[in-house]
Amino acid sequence: MNRFIWLIALVAIVGFQAREHDPMFAIGWTLPWFLIGLALSPVVWLFTRRKRIEPWRWYDWANAGAVMMLVAMVVGLVIRGYMPSA
Repeated sequence: MNRFIWLIALVAIVGFQAREHDPMFAIGWTLPWFLIGLALSPVVWLFTRRKRIEPWRWYDWANAGAVMMLVAMVVGLVIRGYMPSA
């Protein structure tokens, strides 16, 4: 199960977006967020470095990318919520 948390999060976000938009649009909207999450996953790696017993596997990086994707999406929503509409 630990290997597929990232995939579950990715499918959930795409499914949530596909309710309102075309599925291809939902994939195209979600994929850049996931790539941003993967780019920020070394931050999670640094914070968990001391607690870890064994090195990260590929799915640990993908899980961290999914978590960072969700964090980036929430931060984006909060920032857009506080921006005045023009």
